[in-house]
Amino acid sequence: GDNRPSGRLGTPLLLTDELVLELEVTSAQHEEVFLEVGLVGHGYRGFGENISDKSGTCNIDVVCPEGDDWRGEIASVAKYTFEGGYSCTGVMINNTAEDQRPLFLTANHCSVDDDNIDTVIVYWNFQSPVCGAQSGGQLNQFSYADTLLASYSTSDFKLLELQEIPDPAFGVTYAGWDRSGDVPASAVAIHQPSGDEKSISFEDDALHLTTYLSTVVPGNETHLMVTNWDLGTTEPGSSGSPLFDPNHRIVGQLHGGYAACNDPRPDWYGRFFISWEGGGTPETRLKDHLDPTDSGVMAVNRFGSVDPDPDPEPEPLPVGEMSLNFVSVIPNPFRIVTELTYQLNQAGLVRIRIFDVRGHLVHDLGTFNGNVDESSVAWDGLDQNSRPVAAGVYIIELEADGKQSRRKVVRLR
Repeated sequence: GDNRPSGRLGTPLLLTDELVLELEVTSAQHEEVFLEVGLVGHGYRGFGENISDKSGTCNIDVVCPEGDDWRGEIASVAKYTFEGGYSCTGVMINNTAEDQRPLFLTANHCSVDDDNIDTVIVYWNFQSPVCGAQSGGQLNQFSYADTLLASYSTSDFKLLELQEIPDPAFGVTYAGWDRSGDVPASAVAIHQPSGDEKSISFEDDALHLTTYLSTVVPGNETHLMVTNWDLGTTEPGSSGSPLFDPNHRIVGQLHGGYAACNDPRPDWYGRFFISWEGGGTPETRLKDHLDPTDSGVMAVNRFGSVDPDPDPEPEPLPVGEMSLNFVSVIPNPFRIVTELTYQLNQAGLVRIRIFDVRGHLVHDLGTFNGNVDESSVAWDGLDQNSRPVAAGVYIIELEADGKQSRRKVVRLR
């Protein structure tokens, strides 16, 4: 259900004039019930509907052609609110295990803490459907935050963990990162200016190491300074948004600055390089959470793509040696059960197994008779112990006479 360990429940934006709150308890608990509505935020306009309060017109909708090379990173960035109204930007971030742990990087100054984290709502794909509209975004795809893992004021980072992996139907990706400390020769920012529809900004010149809000180079080297944006800008609400280097990896998150449309002044980003070791403890650094395998690598690429892999057309089956092909996996994505259809070029035994994205065996469905004609087997989304698997991406493997064929399938929550 909606129960939270804190006993509090924050809800996403609800477009309605009336609400019904339901609390279910056992008969024995009736006398122990205490239910209080602590805060209600009410508005007569939705986010971004008052055009006079919109973000500046120099902002570039991510759906515009300028975002084409950054589709994978755009899908990792989200707007979030807390305590019913405050708004910042954050990004889903990959780790060295690439296990889809729902880690969400944002800014420390956005004031999410242990006392209000159960009010954090992350909105995915809040962006304009048409280039230049700077409006029309939908707020029907969202996740809840669960835990504050780490924060460090010097580089202004905060790392949250969400309650669960975002619904695969949302198309959320996990951004890559670079902790080497190299200063990028250019940069791209993806953010939610003024809490409005997602935008993208470009800095074509090299960044500089400085102290926060100082233009003196190199200063204390805790921040990367964008001298001025060549295309686009940032605004309040962009705080916590990721800064990407030319290799499409996060090198910092927005702390603050003076940039605005028609006002080409600097912005400062807390350096990922500093946040990695932070204050030297798991609660003040990124290292423990983003490198759980203790690999020591300097950089990690993005995990996930914005488009599901299309089902390839079955290839002609060769004559002679055993060969097999997937025909279809339907439905994909699925919630309860999906049917795997395959074909062999000669009768034989087929072993079917399900793996997670790390290659761990989830369920050995067994060995089946395969015919030259199409054959089908159903998977009900259970693991080897008959427990429902978590939402996410899984690999179906067919094996016959030493030959293998694999196909991705997405389980929805």
